[in-house]
This record gives sequence, structure tokens and C-alpha cells, in this order.
Amino acid sequence: MSKAKIELVTGSTVSDISGLRNRLNTKESKTIHSEDESDGSNNAQEKDSLLIQKKKIEKKSITSKTKLNKNDALMFIAITIFSIFVRCYKISHPNQVVFDEVHFGKFAGQYMNRTYFFDLHPPLAKLMFTLAGKLTGYDGIFDFKSIGLNYDENNVHYVGMRMLSAILGALVAPASYILVRASGFGIVAGIFGSLVVCLENGLITQSRLILLDSIMIFFTAYSAMSYMVFRNVTDKPFTFSWWFWLLSTGFHMGCAISSKWIALFLVAFIGIATVYDLWEIIEDKDVSLQDYMNQFFAKALALIALPLAIYIISFIIHFQVLYKIKEPDSGFSKEFNISFEGAESTTTEKYIYYGSTVRVKHTNTNSGYLHSHKHNWQDEKSSKQQQVTIYGYPDGNNLFTITPAYNTTVEGLKHVKNGDIVRLKHKSTGSISGSSASPDSKKQLEAIYTKFRLIHVGLNCALYNSRQKLPKYAFEQTEVVCMRDCRPKMSTWHIEFVENDMEGAKSQIISYPKLTLWGKIMEYNKRMIETNNELIGDHPFASRPQKWPFLARGTAYWGGAGSVIYQLGNPAVWWLSSVSVIVFIVLVGVNHIYYKKTNTNLVEIDDANIFLLVVGYLLHYLPFFLIGRELFLHHYFAALWFSMMVFVCLVAKLVNNVSKNKVMVQLAVYSTLSLLIIHSYFTYFPITYGTQFTKKQCEKMKWRKNWDIDCSHAL
Repeated sequence: MSKAKIELVTGSTVSDISGLRNRLNTKESKTIHSEDESDGSNNAQEKDSLLIQKKKIEKKSITSKTKLNKNDALMFIAITIFSIFVRCYKISHPNQVVFDEVHFGKFAGQYMNRTYFFDLHPPLAKLMFTLAGKLTGYDGIFDFKSIGLNYDENNVHYVGMRMLSAILGALVAPASYILVRASGFGIVAGIFGSLVVCLENGLITQSRLILLDSIMIFFTAYSAMSYMVFRNVTDKPFTFSWWFWLLSTGFHMGCAISSKWIALFLVAFIGIATVYDLWEIIEDKDVSLQDYMNQFFAKALALIALPLAIYIISFIIHFQVLYKIKEPDSGFSKEFNISFEGAESTTTEKYIYYGSTVRVKHTNTNSGYLHSHKHNWQDEKSSKQQQVTIYGYPDGNNLFTITPAYNTTVEGLKHVKNGDIVRLKHKSTGSISGSSASPDSKKQLEAIYTKFRLIHVGLNCALYNSRQKLPKYAFEQTEVVCMRDCRPKMSTWHIEFVENDMEGAKSQIISYPKLTLWGKIMEYNKRMIETNNELIGDHPFASRPQKWPFLARGTAYWGGAGSVIYQLGNPAVWWLSSVSVIVFIVLVGVNHIYYKKTNTNLVEIDDANIFLLVVGYLLHYLPFFLIGRELFLHHYFAALWFSMMVFVCLVAKLVNNVSKNKVMVQLAVYSTLSLLIIHSYFTYFPITYGTQFTKKQCEKMKWRKNWDIDCSHAL
């Protein structure tokens, strides 16, 4: 018979600037040569002054700034109106549940009914859909049970929720205009940038449905835009405009994180941009140490404390709205579940003695109870003895009696203590096994409060939850094994139920304590992390990051009579944007090497703002290669937006560098690119909006042979 012991666990223009730089280089050289012919200290001061001027000019040469004016405000309004029209065209079509509207429409209904649910995304975007639905007549009754259910037949007011997504998606276009202008480029470049975003078919598809990404991208774009405008006023610290754009950056960043965790990449981008700007301020001798520290703490307040506060507030609202529960969520602790109205409370006796009947629960996964039944192991390599498993619900087969070690007797009433060697006797079959926990907890075992591990005395292994589902002969219950050197998280247990019928036993009744609001927020976020990591599926339209930049395939959203919604994107936009990122990186590298040899640039391409946008793209794209969970094309959209901004700014930079016939060159370049993008937009118009199309049209859409657009739906 096996033995175990108890161990308890405690719970300006570029050409002008280049000329100035060259003149400074010449003057600096002459000054250095004249040091022997004049007063040394005067020459040293002049040299230092020239070096400072040179640094400032070099910095200016790679950091363009633009002061926004009334014309920009008028353009913002005009672009918004046009973009809303593009996004909202026939937005009620199709009048059926499409793709993940199944989830996010349903969640809006549960918010309205105040009934708890779990989702792996933060709550803000879902709360916004709920408010939009409430204001436009959705009553929360329709359950969005499956794709294809008809809204009109069920009298569902769904358009308001789609309109929220569409309007916020439309507002990304004017934000792109402002970002391009704030990056130092002209009105024409800004209009071109807004057109590129406005006519991007993939973003249009995403923003016409009840989906989270449109809201997240809206907040991402406005956070990046705000910081780019903020960089134009950094020389006027603590003015109204300085504070406004800094706080706007933090506010939108906080809202983005509170909508989808992909926005954590945005946090990295704003963080790197802030560190870069703080480093630049160190070189400015006009900024005192006190002023520098004031700016540092102001940015910490706006870009760390404010976003974190928004994130926490979104969860506070989430749990204030969802105060009822229909049935316990097995993925959470009992303490979490009983904190909702309508939950059943578990009560038990507190003290545990030898002879007590107990129900042992796995602590950290909440996957169930130590369990046995009158069936033996059938695997060839098994012990052939009675099965011991983990079962998700309490029943008679979860009950065990704690008995002393073999050949050991206990006289009278005795508490089970830390370090005791015990055996667990299965209540209904009489079979015996052994158990343990971590040594720095309470001295004696108590129900609910004491966390422990069960250690096999002879083998020195811990009772461990493998989380593997057993074969049908073990009723597909969860495997429990004895594991050496295992993580305490998966080998920690507690006793949920105690029954004592011994004479003199104390019978103090206890129950699980309810979690505080902060405790619920922490446990919920922990579960979100675990669930995201466990999303490893085999969806037919899942795709990996290497396929995204050049649009290897799209995602089928819906199919109807003579029409489909297939999220593909505008190929002209995607391909030009991806190439632009590569071109900029290559040109900067070539410039660096050429400058080392000649002290001049081969191409005047260096621009701190474009460089930051490239960093933003890489931070929103490369991390996905490290993520093993199931991914889709829409996970690329934040990175796509940054690449589009790189494309627009790079084109503007190259066009501005042309010295002759600049106006005609601008007209030719922007017109050609715009016509290409417009042509591509209209080519994929039917699958973007779900309008009817013919098989001939469908075949013409397959610019790449592997695009699996379903032409069987075409007329």
C-alpha cells in the first residue's frame, strides 16, 4: 500500500538643410585649423557652438513638423463624411448573422440581461456595442445563436451596432490625414493617405459588422495620430496643446488595450517613441534637469497611469453590469463564482481529523475533484488497479476518508497536520491510495483555506493534474498522475467538503469567501491569458503571419444567393504598403553605408517620423511569429494601417525630393497611384459589401491563383 505525507501550502527643405550641414562642416574644419593662430578658449567656444548648431540642424533634417490650421479641420470633416458613406453603404445587408457577430452580438444581449459571461477579450468594445444596441432598439432577447440567422424575421434591431463599428472605422481615414500632415507632409499627401485607408477593402469589411477590430483600430490610429501631433509641440511643454495631445495619446491607448490585447503592441510603440523623444531632450542644454524630470513624470502619468486606469475602469463597469450568474463557470474558482447573485454557496465543516470524510478539489485549474470508481485501468502498461481520475462535478465517488499510515494507529480525536503521512480510502469502494502540499503554510489541515500537495513517500512524486483527457474506458475524465519536479500550480489541492461523525469533533461551519472586485478582475485576466494561450485549433481560414503582408488568402465571412462576404483587402494597397516598408529599410541602410564613405546621403530619405511608423509596423507584426494560438487575417490590420502610413509618407518624401517640375510630378504620381487603388477597390467591391456578382467577375478577382473566393455562390 502506498503512503504519503501532508505538506501544507500558504496561500525646412532637405536640400537647404543639406547645404547648411555642408557649410557647417567646412566652417568647423576651418575653426579647428585656426586654433593655433588665435586664442584657444575663444576657438573652443566657437567650435562648441558650431557643433551644437550642427546637431540641431541634423536633427531638424530628419524630423519634419507641420502646424495644423483651419484648412486641415475642413479636410478632416470632408474626409469623414466621404468615409462614412463608403463604410455605411447598404450596411443592413446582409440581414443575417455574419461570422463573429455570433459572439459579440450575443455578448451585448448578456450585458443587457446583466448575466455573467466569459470572453477572452477585454470588455470596452463589447460595452460600446451594448450601448449602441440599447440606444437603437435592441432588447437583448435575440441570442445570435448561429451564422445565417435572419435578423428581420426575429425583429432584431442590429443596424445600430453595425453603425458603431462603421462610424469608428470611417474615422480612421481622417485620423490618417492628420497623421500624415503632422509627420511633415502637405495637404495633397494627407488626402492621398486618407484615400488609401478609406478604400482598403479589408478594413471596410471588418467595420461593417459587429466585430471588435474596427473599434480597436480606431483607438490605435487616434493614439498614434495624437502622439505624432504631440511631437510637433514638444518645444512648448506644459502648454494646453502639449497636455491635450499627450493625454489624448494615453486615453486612446488605454481604450485600445481595453478593447483587444493586440493593442499591447501599441503600448510598445508609444513607449519606444517616448523613450526616443526623452533621449533627444537630454541633448538640449536649454532644458534644465528639473524641467526634464517634470516632463518625464507628466509622460508617465499620461502614458502609463491613465491607460492603466481606463483598463481597470472598463472591468469595474463590466462586473457592475454583470452581477447575475445562471450556472457556475468551471474555469473559475468557487470564490469567483459565488460572488455573483444567483450562485449556490458551498458550506462545510472546517476541521479535518483522521477518520474525516473529505472531497479534494484541484485548486488552480478548477478542473474538478479527485475521483475514483469501481473500474480498473485497462492499458497494457498500467497497474490494472482501480482508476483514480479528476471529475468536474461533486458526487459520491469524490468522497475519501483520511486514514493514518499503514501499521500506524491513532488514538482519540487527532487533527491532520503538516508533514503527516496519511492514506486516502475511497468511501464507496474501500480502495486506498496516498497524498501531500508545500511546507510553509498553516500547521494543520483545514477545509477550503488550506492549500496542499500530496507527495508519495516512496516515490517522492506529487499528485499532479495533467489536464489530459483519458480514453472512453476511463469515461473521458481528466488524468491524474504522480509527477516528480512538477510545478506546484498543477499539483496543489484543497479540501472543499468535510464530514465528521467522530465523537467530540468540532463542527464549525465555513464557506468559500466571496472575491473582492479587485480579486475578480485579477482572476478574470489570468483566465484570459490562459484561454488565449490555449487557442490552438484548425479553422479552415486560419492563417499564419508570413502570409499576411502580400495577402496570400482571405477569410470567408458569409455566403448568400449570388453573393458572398469574403474578407480579402485591397491588393494594391497591401502590396504597395508592404513593399514601402522594405524599400524604406533598405534605403536607410544604404544611406548609412554611403554616408560613412562620402559624408553625404545617396538619397535624402532619413525621416524620424517615417522611421517611427516603420517601428510601429514591425511591433504590430513581428510578435505574431511568437504566438502559437490560432490566427486570422484580421490580426494583421493594426500592422497594415502602420504600413499604409509608411507607404503614403514615403511616397510624399520621395516626391518632395524631386527638384524639377515638382507639381507635375506630384500630380502624376498621386493620380496614378489613386487610380490603381480605386480600380482595385471596385474590383473587390462585391465581396466586400456582399452584393451580387457573376462567375466571370469572381474569376477576374483571383489576381492570385490560390485565393479561395467561393465562385459557386456567384450568379
